[in-house]
Amino acid sequence: MADRIVLRVGSWTAIIGGLLALVVNVVSPRPDSSKIGDPRAFLDTASNTTGWELIQLGVIVALLLLLVAFHAITKTIEGGHASYWAHLGLGAVTVGTALGLVTFAIGTQWSVAVGALGIDSVVASYSVTSGVFLIWSFVYFGVAAALYGYAFKLSNTYPDWLGWLAMLAGLAGLVFGIIESLSGVSTFTTFVLFPIASGLTTLIVIYVGYLMGRRAMAA
Repeated sequence: MADRIVLRVGSWTAIIGGLLALVVNVVSPRPDSSKIGDPRAFLDTASNTTGWELIQLGVIVALLLLLVAFHAITKTIEGGHASYWAHLGLGAVTVGTALGLVTFAIGTQWSVAVGALGIDSVVASYSVTSGVFLIWSFVYFGVAAALYGYAFKLSNTYPDWLGWLAMLAGLAGLVFGIIESLSGVSTFTTFVLFPIASGLTTLIVIYVGYLMGRRAMAA
C-alpha cells in the first residue's frame, strides 16, 4: 500500500499539474479552422501571440508535475496483473513526457526564430517538431491512457467506470495518432479527437489526485 507521503505528493502534483495543463490548453492560441494544418499559419500565430513562451513553459511544468503524479498513481495500484499494466503505463508516460519536453522546449523559440529568420526559413524545422508532437500525443494520450485504464479495471483501488473512461480516452488518442499519421492534420483530429483524449486524460488524473488526497487524510 502506498504510504501517506506518496499519496499526498501524488495528490498535489496530479491536481496542480492537471489544472495547469487544462489552463494552458485553453489559453493556447490556434490558427483559424480553415488554416489547420498550415505550418505558416501556426508559426504566424506563435510569433504574434503575447506570452507564447510562457504558455509553452506552462506545458513543460505541467508535464513534469504529472510525471510525478503518475509515479504515485502507479504505486497505489495493487495486485500483480494490475500493477504490471500500470508500470507499462508509467513507461509510456515517461517516454511521452520526454517527447513532450523536447516538443514544447523547442516551441518556446518559435517566436524568436520567426522574428530572426522569417517564417519560410523555419517551416522545415516546424515540420519535424510537429512529427514529434504527433508521437507524443499518440504515446501519452493514447497508449499510456489505455494502459492505465486497463490497470484501473484490474485493480480494486479505483472504480470500474474510471477504467472504462481512461480506456475511452486512450482509444481517442490512438485514433487521433493513426488518422493524423495517415491523412495529416484536420479539424476533426484537432477539435474533436485531441480534446477528447487530452481533456479526459487530464480530468481523470485530477480526479485520481483527489482520491489519493482522501486516502492520505484517512491514513
